Amino acid sequence: MSGINKSRLFVASCFALITTAFAFGIRAGIMNDLVKDMSLTDTQLGWLNFMGIVGFPVATLVGGPLYNSLGPKKLGWVAFISHFLGITFLFYLNPSIRFFLHFLHQFW
Repeated sequence: MSGINKSRLFVASCFALITTAFAFGIRAGIMNDLVKDMSLTDTQLGWLNFMGIVGFPVATLVGGPLYNSLGPKKLGWVAFISHFLGITFLFYLNPSIRFFLHFLHQFW
């Protein structure tokens, strides 16, 4: 581990964990609003929670090898462009399709 700044790596890991905690917290906080606004059943809400939770370990398992093969800079750009395109397309879609694509987003 020569040449690795351990304190900087630790701080970056802490920020990653904080970001993940916020993502899970926000998702949990909006569940009641989703039920009211979209008239979701308990089963649909369960699937929505499941997709949000399963997406994290899948992304971790897939992202690790990609990080090793592409490197952090290229993978960061891929993530940035993917998120930017996803948000941009979401704003231009018909509202009835938005929920379906948000659901599918957990897989891609």
